[in-house]
Amino acid sequence: MEKQDIIQGLQAIVDSDRILSDEQSVLDAAKDYNGFRVYQRADGKNFAPRAACVVKVKSTEEASQVLKFLNDNKIDVVPRTGGSCVTLGVEPVPGGVILDGSLMNQIIDVNETNMTVTAAAGIPGKLPE
Repeated sequence: MEKQDIIQGLQAIVDSDRILSDEQSVLDAAKDYNGFRVYQRADGKNFAPRAACVVKVKSTEEASQVLKFLNDNKIDVVPRTGGSCVTLGVEPVPGGVILDGSLMNQIIDVNETNMTVTAAAGIPGKLPE
């Protein structure tokens, strides 16, 4: 499927301002905070494969609809949330899609009795700088 067709299909599911296809957005989403390529990027190099786009979902329902569209069209997808992968797991195949769940960054429940926190997928693995 061509890049523009992928983007049009995704626009039927999420707002177009949450579909990022410019090179810098794609490169930023394809890197993790402490992974293998951090040393390459420090030298100004970026060898990560280029995704067709990044799609930012706000809910599990949107994520489900996006995944159904991508699966139905046999488009490779890589999830991204906190950005703490260390094994190239956030790198897409060329022409794939990065499914960004960072907008799903809510604390769902704090259980003081059991001392547990239930958090949505987008809670960052690293505090913003």
